[in-house]
Formats: sequence, C-alpha cells, structure tokens
Amino acid sequence: MSNKYKIRMFESGDGERVTHSGTIVLPIDRSFAVHASSTEEAESAICRDVREGKLPFDRIYQICPPSGDCEQIRSVVISKEGGGQTVFLDQGSGLYSEFRRLRHA
Repeated sequence: MSNKYKIRMFESGDGERVTHSGTIVLPIDRSFAVHASSTEEAESAICRDVREGKLPFDRIYQICPPSGDCEQIRSVVISKEGGGQTVFLDQGSGLYSEFRRLRHA
C-alpha cells in the first residue's frame, strides 16, 4: 500500500551546504510529497532523485509519515553521490525557534 509522505527540506543557515554536526539549519520554503510504502522506501526515492540531479544534494530531508501512522519522522542528509545519513534536528528555542541544530546519529 502506498502512502503520501511529506518531505521538508532544510539547509545550513549560511547557505554554504554545510552538514557537519552542530550546524544551525533552517527550513527552506520547498516541501513536496513522495508516495511510498515506508519511510525507507521514501528515503530511497529521495536518494535516487538526488543522484539523478532532480533534487539538490547536501540538504537535510525530513521525511514525515502520514498522520496516524506509527512510523517516526526521519531526517537524513543526502550527499552528492545520493547516499543518505540519518541525522537529528534538535529544536532551537526563543528568538531563533525556526532554526534547528544538526546532530549526527
């Protein structure tokens, strides 16, 4: 069964495509959906699109399962080669609450 996964994109606050642990990232106004049967399948589709040049590399892609689904939100950094690495987006607080701090798994 195919579900609709919402994908949110984040990039480093300085726009330099930095994806090191501790980097401050912010959401990009570009979100889209992927139809897949699991978060793993959705991640594979995103990696394929990055390899094919359809999506930008060195961005953080946050995969959000459909409402009511028991899967958890997954965040991955996709490299130029199309490989994904799981990361965490720690929420900021106060004045910079839309920002997140990147932490590698």
